[in-house]
Amino acid sequence: MIINNLETIDNANKYSKDIVQSLKKQIRNSIDSEDFCIVATGSFSRAEASTESDLDYFVIIDDNYFPKNYFIQSDKDIKPLESFTKPLNEIIKSLVPKDPGDTGTFGLEAIVSIQELTTNLGGTKDSNTKFTRRMLFLLEGTCLYNEKLFETFRRNLIEQYIKKSVSDHQISRFFLNDIIRFYRTMATDFEYKVTENQKDWGVRNIKLAYSRKLLYFGGLIVIAETAHKTREQKISETLEFLKMTPIERIQYCMGTKSDKALYLYNNFLTEISKERVRQELDKATPDNSKEIEIFRNLKNESKHFSWSLSLLLKQTYDERHPIHHALVF
Repeated sequence: MIINNLETIDNANKYSKDIVQSLKKQIRNSIDSEDFCIVATGSFSRAEASTESDLDYFVIIDDNYFPKNYFIQSDKDIKPLESFTKPLNEIIKSLVPKDPGDTGTFGLEAIVSIQELTTNLGGTKDSNTKFTRRMLFLLEGTCLYNEKLFETFRRNLIEQYIKKSVSDHQISRFFLNDIIRFYRTMATDFEYKVTENQKDWGVRNIKLAYSRKLLYFGGLIVIAETAHKTREQKISETLEFLKMTPIERIQYCMGTKSDKALYLYNNFLTEISKERVRQELDKATPDNSKEIEIFRNLKNESKHFSWSLSLLLKQTYDERHPIHHALVF
């Protein structure tokens, strides 16, 4: 879905989807296995990427059908073989030259089993890395390889979130609770990364104010739109909404009412796609941020972006809708 009169969003949409399609085609021609899928997340999966973007991705396998020709397992760790990494590295580098971050959550070494993702949800073994992969897979994930398995894995997860005990009048509260938890976790992780781990502060701060917030809001829409439905309707409609990017969900559900919020988001994407802007934002710290004009301007506009999203929720779902109560209690 292309949004009219929002040039940067339109261009990012086309650029992202062209790159993703090229990745899919080349990976499909280089890898031959039905036992794992490759998931893209981040700006490319949200169709918001530019030439300044890197590619976030990870691998999901099924322990019951372990692809031994591409991976090896020892001491509960799964490692990729050269038969997997070599062709993929060449393909990805040729299309997305920028290196991904060093968090360990993404890349060819980032391999997780679907058994891990679908068990212990919210439990003591639900690590931050596993939780992050699970939520990104659901809220913004795009398949780079093995669409059939990707969709099977996503349905397995949603069926864990929308249990048989959910009645027709209820919202998908378990899923909502994890969406809220994920948004708060991103905010907490930000503080850790910049305070304890000495990561750059400026770009992360602005992304938290825009793209992370839009991802959260896109998740809330899924919950709100599937209220007052049977369990099977909740599951099937949730899966359909998750095929859309967050921007597409907003446009589909809210139409022209979303124009102001998307205009502000378009401005954010315009600025963040410029190398000089990123360089300026990287200079920002909690102490000097008010002195850096581009940071100050984007931060001020992010307040209006938040207010626009809040108003959108109220305009789209009347005060009796259960989403409002669920966000407070």
